[in-house]
Amino acid sequence: MELHQPVLVDEVLRALSIELNPDGVYVVATLGLGGHSLEIVKRLGASGLLIG
Repeated sequence: MELHQPVLVDEVLRALSIELNPDGVYVVATLGLGGHSLEIVKRLGASGLLIG
């Protein structure tokens, strides 16, 4: 059972265009339960960084 369902994940990921810069630095200021952060981390390259 999933307790948290993040909303607008696809839209956020599309807006960030992580695939164009997987080794970039990304900042998430609203961690909540980490749904968006998890999806961003899944797409980061070896040198990519998520700050939150």
